[in-house]
Amino acid sequence: NATTTTSTTTTPTTTGGGWSVQGNCSIAGRCVTSANYPSQYGNFQGCTMTALEAGTLQVRMFATESGFDNLVVGGLTYSGEVGPQGVELAFGDVLSWASDGSETNTGWKICLAELEAADSSVVAYLVADPNNNRVQRCAPADRGACTTVA
Repeated sequence: NATTTTSTTTTPTTTGGGWSVQGNCSIAGRCVTSANYPSQYGNFQGCTMTALEAGTLQVRMFATESGFDNLVVGGLTYSGEVGPQGVELAFGDVLSWASDGSETNTGWKICLAELEAADSSVVAYLVADPNNNRVQRCAPADRGACTTVA
């Protein structure tokens, strides 16, 4: 009788700072980084990062092998020195990272800013309510509090 042995390798998942990360990446506060950041990442490394809350990406550093070591966000591929600065994420959105088997670089550090903080340049906005013919003034600084103005 032949015996068959099957082994599977499970990559641990780490959570924190608004992220869930599986693979060769790290969480640092509200940021995610490539492995070994700020030192060079290795060949054949990768990870999947899932946003556990909505927010806007703020790129602190981005340096990968252009065209070969890629970060994919919302279907767009980023490599070289251009990262996903300002991309808005919803809960559950996924970023995926993979390096190939040749050159490496410093890698990347990307942070998740809260939407309210990212939108702090908006002082107020007007919302029309067609159901009662009223206009409301809403202020993000007041967590979206609205007052009727007309």
